[in-house]
Amino acid sequence: MDVEDVSVFHQYITMMEQQKKTLQAASKRKGERPKDRIPRAKAINDQNENSMSTKMMHFGRQATGNVLIHSSFLAPPYLPSTASLKDLDLIYIKDLQLETHHRGFYLILRVVTLPVRMTAIMVVMDDENEDVMMVQIYHQQDEEERAAEDIVRDNAICVIKEPFFKIMSDGKYGIRIDHITDLTWLPYDDEKVPLAWRPRFQELEKTADKWRQEGNAAVNYTSALKCCSSIDERRLILDNRSLANLKLGSYDATLEDTDCTLTKAQESEKTLYRAAQALYQLERFQECHNFLQKLLQEHPYNESGKIQMRRVSDRLAEQQHGRYDFKKMYAAIKSASPTLDCATFVGPVVVKNSDGRGRGIFTVREVKAGEMLLCEKAFAASYSEKTPKGVTAKTSILMNLHTNRVTIGTQGTLIATIAHRLNQNPSLIPAFTSLHHGSYEPTTTTMVDDTPVIDTFLIAQIVSLNAFGCPLTSLENQFPDPTSKTQPPTVDHHHHHHHSCGVWLLASFINHSCISNARRSFIGDMQIVRATRDIPADTEITFWYHIPAGESYAKRQDALQTWGFKCDCAMCVEDGKTPKQVVRKRGGLRADIDAALEAGGSGGSGSGSSSSSSGVDVSKIERLLTALEQTYKNPPTLIPRFAVATKYPLLTRMYVSRHRPHKVISTAMKTLQSLGFVVHTNMNILFNGNNVCGSATSPSGAPLPLPLSFQVQQWGLLHVDLLETWLHLWMTVACLDRQGGKVLEGWVRKVYGMCVGEEETFDEGGDGNGEIERIRRCAYG
Repeated sequence: MDVEDVSVFHQYITMMEQQKKTLQAASKRKGERPKDRIPRAKAINDQNENSMSTKMMHFGRQATGNVLIHSSFLAPPYLPSTASLKDLDLIYIKDLQLETHHRGFYLILRVVTLPVRMTAIMVVMDDENEDVMMVQIYHQQDEEERAAEDIVRDNAICVIKEPFFKIMSDGKYGIRIDHITDLTWLPYDDEKVPLAWRPRFQELEKTADKWRQEGNAAVNYTSALKCCSSIDERRLILDNRSLANLKLGSYDATLEDTDCTLTKAQESEKTLYRAAQALYQLERFQECHNFLQKLLQEHPYNESGKIQMRRVSDRLAEQQHGRYDFKKMYAAIKSASPTLDCATFVGPVVVKNSDGRGRGIFTVREVKAGEMLLCEKAFAASYSEKTPKGVTAKTSILMNLHTNRVTIGTQGTLIATIAHRLNQNPSLIPAFTSLHHGSYEPTTTTMVDDTPVIDTFLIAQIVSLNAFGCPLTSLENQFPDPTSKTQPPTVDHHHHHHHSCGVWLLASFINHSCISNARRSFIGDMQIVRATRDIPADTEITFWYHIPAGESYAKRQDALQTWGFKCDCAMCVEDGKTPKQVVRKRGGLRADIDAALEAGGSGGSGSGSSSSSSGVDVSKIERLLTALEQTYKNPPTLIPRFAVATKYPLLTRMYVSRHRPHKVISTAMKTLQSLGFVVHTNMNILFNGNNVCGSATSPSGAPLPLPLSFQVQQWGLLHVDLLETWLHLWMTVACLDRQGGKVLEGWVRKVYGMCVGEEETFDEGGDGNGEIERIRRCAYG
C-alpha cells in the first residue's frame, strides 16, 4: 500500500525477463558437479581485491553524497531447513550439485576472505579439504546497523544446513543462503568443528571466569556456563548473559536468563530490572509495570527503576486512553529517530471475521468523524530518509520473481529486519505469521534444535501484501519544508508513493474499499487511523489500498490485483455496469481537460505553479467538468465522482492565484460535493461570483448574508489532496467574513487532524513552517 511499484515500466519488465531466462538456462545444468571451479588462490585473491575496491567506492560515494541503488532478485521460493542437525549428513564442496537444494546434508565451512556487501554479503569460505566456494548470505542487517566484518568474522566457522548450490548472476558458482536460520555460526570449541580448525589446548582449558571476563558477548557466557562450578557462579553468568542478550535485542532470551516471577520471594535487583527492561521492549507494558513495582518495593532507592516506572506509566496511559504528546513525538523524530518510544492504542474497534474478506476491523460503538480508531506502533519499519543520527535504510530495487512485482524502496531491508527480530524473539512469530500471506504454503515446523525456523519467503510474501509505504511524518508530507536537509522529500506527490515502509499488525487487518470511512497517517513509526465520517456501531472500517483517481473500472481493479481481490464497493459495482460509450466519453472529457491544462502551461497533473498556469482557459475547463458531471446518474452522496473531484482542486488553486475568491469558494464546494459531502451553508450565493478579493457582496452586487454559515451534515470521502482545498476555502471565507472564517476553522481543524493524525500542530500552520500563513499571503498579498 502506497509503495513505489514500478512493475509496469518497460526497463523493469526487461530486467525481470532477463533474470527468468538466466534461471531457465541454469536449470538445464541441474545436478551437475562442475569441474571448472575457480582455484583456491585465485578465488581468495579476487575476493580480497574486490573487498578493497568496494570499500574505496563506498568512501567515494560518502564524500560526494551519491547514493548507489542496488537491484535484488527475490529467488523462487523454497522452504527453510527444518531438519535437526543430528539427522543431517556432512557433505563437502566437491560433492555439491548445481541448482540443487541438498536436503539431508550440511556443510561446515570457514571464512577465508574479507566480506563484500552488495545486495548480499559475499564471502569465500573453505571446507576441511581446503576447497573454496563463494557464499552469498542474504537478508542480513544493513551496514549502518551491523558491519559485514562483524557478521562474517575472519576465520569464523559455520554450519549451512541443506545448502543451495547454484549458478550466480555473473555465471560463476556459489552457495546461496536465503533463510537466516539455515546458517549457524559455531563456537570454536563445538564438537562439529574439524580438529585442524579447533583452538589450541590451553584455550580449551579456560575456566568459566576466564570466558566471562573475555567480553560481554552472549556466546562467551554460553561457553562459560558449560564449565561453571557452583550455583552462585551460574547465577552470575546468567545475569551477565541476560544483559548481553538485552543489548543484542534478544528479549525472549533475556527473560529466560532472568527466570524471575512475581511470586518468588527473593530476586536480585539486577534480575528484576533486566526482566522489566525486556518486557518493556516486547511492549508488554503491564507486566513491565508489575515487575518494576516489585523492584521498587524491595529496592526503593533504585533510581533506574524509578525512571523506567515513569516511562512505562506513560506507555500505559497511551495504551489505555490514547493520550499522546504529539509535539514531543515530532521533536523526537527531529532530534533522534523515527522509532518512537510510544505504545499502541486500540480505540473503539475489534478484529473479527469479515464476510468473504478474511478478517477485518469493526467498530464496537458509534464513532464520530475525526475520532481516533487506532494509534499503532510498527512491528518493524525502515526509512529511506536520513535521520539526525545518520541512520538510513538501503533503498533498492526489489524484483520478486514469484509475484512478478518490482518495487523501489526499503522493502529488502524491512524483510531482513523482520527476519532477525523474529529469530531473536520467537514469541513474536505467531502474531506476525498470522497475517495474510496469499497462496504461499509455509512449513508447519516452527522450532528445531531449540531454535526458531525463519522462513524468509513467508516474510517476503507477508511484506508484499501487508506493508505500508509511509512518509517520515504525514505532516511533513502535507507541508514539505523546502529548507530541510536532513529529510529530503522521497515521495512522489502526484502518485503518493513512498520509499520508506513498515508493517503494522492491527492496521493490516483493515480491508479496502474505494468508498472508505477511515484514513491513515504517520508520525514516525506510529500509524494513526481516524474515522473520516460518522460510523455506526458494528461497521467495518475500510481505507484505500489503491487511491482512486477517476481512472476506469478496469484499471482500478488491475491495481488491486496485487492483493488478489476485486473491489465490490458501490462505486465499483456501478462503474462495472456503466456502458462502454459512457466510459469512453468520460475518458475523452478527462483527456480534453488535461490537454487544456497542458496548453495553458499547467500540465495534465495540475502541479504547475500559479504563474505557469496563468494561460489556462479556466472557463473551458469548467464547461468540460460540467459535461463530465452530466455523465453520472447517481448522486455523489451515493456514488462519489472521483473523475470530477480530482480536477476541481486544480481550478481552485488557479482561482486563488488569480484573486477570484468567489470562484475559489465555488470550485472548492464542487470538490466537496463530488466526493459526497453534504454541507448546509448560506454561501451558495457566491458560487457564480467574479468579485475581487475582500468584496463582501454577492455576484449581483447585493450585500452578502453575513455572517456566513457552514455546517457539514454528511461527511464525504477525504481524498488525498483535499486538505489543500479546505485550507483555500477557509482562508477565502475568512477574508470575506472573519466570523464565518471562525466557523469554518473548526471544520478545517478536524480535516487537518484526519490528514496528519493530530490537531495539536494546526495553529503552527504545518510543523512550524507557517504553511497556512503562507497560503494567505500568496493568495491575498
